[in-house]
This record gives sequence, structure tokens and C-alpha cells, in this order.
Amino acid sequence: MRGQEMLDFTHAVVVHPEGMTPTERKAVDLLVDEVAKRTRLRWQTTTVMPTKGAVIAIRRASEPVGAGAREGFRLHLTKEGERVIVLVLGNDERGVLFGVGRLLRWLRMSRDRVRLPSPLDIVTAPQYPLRGHQLGYRPKTNSYDGDERLRALDALINWTNPGPGGFYDNLGDLTQQPHLVAGKGFEEDPEFRETPLMGAVFFPDGRTSWWSYAQSLYDAPLRLRYTDLDPSASYKLRVVYAGDNFRVKIRCVANDTIEIHPFISKPFPIRPLEFDIPQEATRTGTLELSWYREPGLGGNGRGCQVAEVWLIVSNPAR
Repeated sequence: MRGQEMLDFTHAVVVHPEGMTPTERKAVDLLVDEVAKRTRLRWQTTTVMPTKGAVIAIRRASEPVGAGAREGFRLHLTKEGERVIVLVLGNDERGVLFGVGRLLRWLRMSRDRVRLPSPLDIVTAPQYPLRGHQLGYRPKTNSYDGDERLRALDALINWTNPGPGGFYDNLGDLTQQPHLVAGKGFEEDPEFRETPLMGAVFFPDGRTSWWSYAQSLYDAPLRLRYTDLDPSASYKLRVVYAGDNFRVKIRCVANDTIEIHPFISKPFPIRPLEFDIPQEATRTGTLELSWYREPGLGGNGRGCQVAEVWLIVSNPAR
């Protein structure tokens, strides 16, 4: 981020009070687990405030933040001697949880590295206090249809299943992105101009797999490469575009020459999109998919941000 100091939180320690509620404990675990997924770093947690280094302190606010609204929270960065402390203060236990979600959105994470833009002072509350999922809900009769509920449950259970001969990547999880082209890496490319990096945004009404994503910066492509495909089968692409910038359009190309879709706006609310892949793109048994944001925009370079990708066999070979 231009105009902001980037603080090193790679070896941060998470401090929390004793006697947390289950929801507050979940917030701490969520932060540690999500950072580990994106960076391979597992932060230490403790109830004792360290005397130096980067600290993330998570607790209830001693005084109401903002207007004292339910689920409200504050993120505040302060420096005390040799310590750099991020305070995550919630008006209630759900405020603590939403505060952690917003912090995940603020952190800049990549493999083996975490940075935090400074300054930081956010006070807010969710717009809607009621959240959750309803399966097969029929608003006209306020009832549930059995078939609709079964279809919804099947979609939840088999969400990541690409079907026979297909492939799935959760690009926001370092352990579930086997087809992501890694690029040069931090040592050769410290500005990540030719290396994908992880990002995170908290969407309380969406799937947790949409909270994190892989992204490329500026005009560099984000690439996935597949091998050992069936040359005689037909495939389709299912993709979820996520991120923190839905104003920038995104384009997908196969093998650098075959357009899968032109520059389009990423849908919001977030939802999966599907596109047919011309058979000429997979007839050699290999496929490289590349995503680009609109060229020449400058700014912070973000916008080419992809959360989930399925490569699905739409017409198996006979």
C-alpha cells in the first residue's frame, strides 16, 4: 500500500484473556488457523503479554466501542516501547469474532511472511445482526420442501467434489492448490510482481473458502496448470472470484491464446460462475488457465483474485 508503513508481523504472538467463551476461543483459533493456511506460520497463543515484538491482543472491550452496538468492534494499532500491538476489542463475543475476521482482511499474507499496514484504527459493527443458513426455505409459505432441502444439503456436502476425472483447487489454502503456478518466490521477487500471493477478506454471509484467495498484482497473470487430461473429453470451468476489489474486471484465457471469457465484473454477492472450455484447449492433455485484471490501472495492483477453481468433465470420452 502506498503511503502506509508495512510492519512485520511474521512472528506475532496472539494474547487472549483466560476464561474465554467458546465463541471467543473460536475467534482466536480462526485467526491462528487461517494465517497458518496462507503462510505456513503458526502463531503462538498466550495469556501473558510479551515485553517486545509484534502482538495481537484479542479481548472484550472494557468500554463500549463506537456507539456500543452489538457485534461492534475496534481494531487499533499502538506502539509501546519494544512492542507493536494490534488490539482487537469486541463489544461482545460476536464482536470479537467479527473483529478477527476484519483483521484477517487487513493482514498482508504470503508464504512464510505476514505484514500489517500502518496506521490502523477501525471502529465498526456489522450491518445485519442476524446471520446463518436456511436450507430449502420457501418464503411464501414459511416452510421447507424436502427435495429442496436435500438438494441444498447435497450442494454443501459435495461442494468441493469436481466429479470423476475432475480437479478442485482452494486457492486460499496452501495445502489445496496443487495446480497453482508458484512463480519466482519471495527471494527473487520480493514485490510479488511475478509471484502469486495470498489475500483474505471476511465475508460473514459467505463460505469460509471465499474469505481467502490467490492473487496476482498489476498486469501479471495468475496461472493454473493441468496435466494428464483426457484429450477426447470435454471440460468446463467453475470458478469463484473473490477479493477486496469488485470494481476491477477480470479475464480468463487458456494456453495464452483461447479466451474462456472476456473482461467481466466479478459478481457480488459472490457466487460460482461456469464456462465451457473449447476442446482444442485440452486436446494435448495439458491446459494452462491464466487470469488477468484490466491492464494499466496501477493503484495497489489488486483485482485479479480467485478463491476456488473446479475443472469438471462435462462430456466424458466414450
